[in-house]
Amino acid sequence: MDSGGARHTQEQDQFTRVRQQSMSNSVNEEATIHITRPVYTYESFDKKFNVHNEKISEKWTRQSVVDRLRSAFSARCNGRYLQSLLLDRVPVIDHLRRYRWKKDFALDMIAGLSGGVIHVPQGMGFALLAGLPPIYGLYTSFFPGLLYYIFGTSKHLSIGTMALTAMMVGTVVTRELPLIRDTKNLYVNNVTSYHSIFQASSNYSNDSFPPNNTTSSTKTDDTDVAIKVSIAVSLTFFTGIFLLAMQVCRLGVLTTYMSVPFSSSFMVGSALQIMVSQLPFQLGIFIQRPPAMFQLPITLYEVFKNISKANPCAVITSLICIAFIIGIKEGVNERYKKRLKCPIPVDLIVVIVATIISHFAELNSRFKLPITGVIPSGFPKPTAPSLPNLTNYLADAIALAVISFAVSVTMAQLMARRFQYQIDTNQEILAYGIANTVSSFFGCFVSTQAPPRTVVHAEAGGRTQMAGCLSVILPLLVILWIGPLFQSLPTSVLGCIVACCLVPLLKQFGDLRFLWKVNKYDFFVWSITFLSTSFISVTVGLAVGIGSNIFFIAVQAQFAKGFQLISAKNTEIYYCPSSGNQDLYRSLERDFRRIGIYIFRYDCGEICFVNAENFKRHLFREIEHKQQYVFNGEVERKIVDPLSDLKTLDSAEHVTTTATVYTPGCDDIVARNETVERINGSLEQPVKDAGAVQDDSSSTELSVVDRESPKQGTSVCDWTRPRHVILDLTSVCYVDITGLNAIKQISADYKLAGINLILVIRNARLKLQMSVCGLIDNSLDPDEDKGRIKVYRTVHDAVFDVMPTSPVDIVNLGVCDI
Repeated sequence: MDSGGARHTQEQDQFTRVRQQSMSNSVNEEATIHITRPVYTYESFDKKFNVHNEKISEKWTRQSVVDRLRSAFSARCNGRYLQSLLLDRVPVIDHLRRYRWKKDFALDMIAGLSGGVIHVPQGMGFALLAGLPPIYGLYTSFFPGLLYYIFGTSKHLSIGTMALTAMMVGTVVTRELPLIRDTKNLYVNNVTSYHSIFQASSNYSNDSFPPNNTTSSTKTDDTDVAIKVSIAVSLTFFTGIFLLAMQVCRLGVLTTYMSVPFSSSFMVGSALQIMVSQLPFQLGIFIQRPPAMFQLPITLYEVFKNISKANPCAVITSLICIAFIIGIKEGVNERYKKRLKCPIPVDLIVVIVATIISHFAELNSRFKLPITGVIPSGFPKPTAPSLPNLTNYLADAIALAVISFAVSVTMAQLMARRFQYQIDTNQEILAYGIANTVSSFFGCFVSTQAPPRTVVHAEAGGRTQMAGCLSVILPLLVILWIGPLFQSLPTSVLGCIVACCLVPLLKQFGDLRFLWKVNKYDFFVWSITFLSTSFISVTVGLAVGIGSNIFFIAVQAQFAKGFQLISAKNTEIYYCPSSGNQDLYRSLERDFRRIGIYIFRYDCGEICFVNAENFKRHLFREIEHKQQYVFNGEVERKIVDPLSDLKTLDSAEHVTTTATVYTPGCDDIVARNETVERINGSLEQPVKDAGAVQDDSSSTELSVVDRESPKQGTSVCDWTRPRHVILDLTSVCYVDITGLNAIKQISADYKLAGINLILVIRNARLKLQMSVCGLIDNSLDPDEDKGRIKVYRTVHDAVFDVMPTSPVDIVNLGVCDI
């Protein structure tokens, strides 16, 4: 065997013995770590382990832009790339090629039909919420779901009508209707294209809320309905356009800026506003649709004002429906969901039973119970949106695009994590944009996913996107043949279905107690967003919620705290002890201060223009508050020569000497002469801060007196001024130019005071920024770049590099030699 092999065998045997010994020791005592390595600066570590950090980019100077465009164009103009692009943009092609018909189709069929029975009642109810005839809710349940199946990537998402987007559409429709009617901006061509459908549902009233359909023969203004539909489809078209623009700009990352408290409170506030808006339907009273602002309090006021006009039949019907729906959903579906293969379709059951009873009992003619009226069969002729008063609702289209995207992609990500598959966020935006843009040509309003339908797809065992495709079969049957049978359906039943679908969201009020305990900033974001959404408007709530999120992020950065670190005895771990360990803190901190080492960590992920001054203030306060100043009776400071002997006081002997001392962080950056009252006055040399500037002409006598006189057994080294300040920036990931200037100023201040500033950095980008600014030492030669800040990767390396070489100091300090 050669010498290399023998050496390898010997090292392996030694490692085995050490490992066995450590394992045997760990049985009776705690496992220990012992590592011997040199002290590394940032640069020496990179050189030792061949770490290649980011350099200043010059890529645009090495190759022309034209060459880069030419190479990018040639790389994309080939058959393989176009095929890959087609499969990425139209996922249904790859889905159908790989679909396992025998294994997955049965489960997808069950899940799809289970979701379809929810599509029908929710589509009809949410159409009334949008201010449109029920048939348009069925259109919105069919077309967007089919388009999403072609372009979407989530296996469980159910795209169609949703209460929140329907309410926002209804708000815009109600606001714009009188403006277009007054200006006679009717866009006659598009109005007449829908005329046959409006005649078929001519008992749909537009001036009252809910629709005043007391009899099937009531004549209404078809033109107002046409204007409403024109506004709704135009709003839907531009919502889809904005979604497509978001996909082009790769704005899928926007969901990361919507925190969980914001999303939760926004949905709860919207749910409360929607539930209140259903009260007129449930009570059978007719009020003018309230304006967009302060819709909830105005609706409540109008309801209580007209409560004496409530229809007794509608009230009784609503109470029975609510009790039955909640009883089945909470008492059966929720309690026995593990035993049921799919939840009981209580909404569809209520719709069918209520329609039958209303038709044969003639509730409309006998008790004036409002009904939905005639629901036409068949699809409308594809018509381009007329875009009336376009500029008035562009902002609403942007808000709808953001909300529909956020709601849908959040649920898609939740389902993907639960069932362990991947979705493409930007492809999802494309799917939502196409679903809204194309469906607007068929009379659909804004679509998105609804949590009840998506959850049903998942709970019923749906495996793939095929479940979403099959879920539109039932709405298709209703549109083509079954729709006219629902003309006797009471609108109060639809109002109960809409309200009961939102009851689970109200359970999120229980999150408030948890948020208060965990994070009060999130508690205030939740409260502010909820109040503004529910009592002002959904659009205002969206803006206020996002604004409050940004505001509290800035507040947390502004008031982030810094603290001093100490070393756990005989370890390389540095921490800030809790308030209950102040005795331990003072003991260990005194050891570090005895040799003039102060370690400071700023507890924030960024140092920028928001908190740069706060960062400096905390640093100077934490380092300087251990020493006390007296200047003309106002400021008091304790000063002890760092080179004084380490003795224990048996008696106090006072000696006065004069030294020029500079205080870092002071506003008046001047050097002052101080008369220092010394303890144990036998000093080997005068106390003089390095780097200080003598100026006898402007000197000021400054009396330094201890607030607490030293007692017997107190070491004079307890009041040693800082010689090394180690700034731990390992938690900082971003520093802007203001933060860099703040670090520069701190370095300059400490340099004047003769204090050595040391940085601990792990972020390569941050280190590059400081290198470009010429702030840190990039040299491996200790004699080169003299005066710049040295950088280390760990606090332990920095401490060891500046620690005194005296073994007594190291032992007393209790720092582990690792």
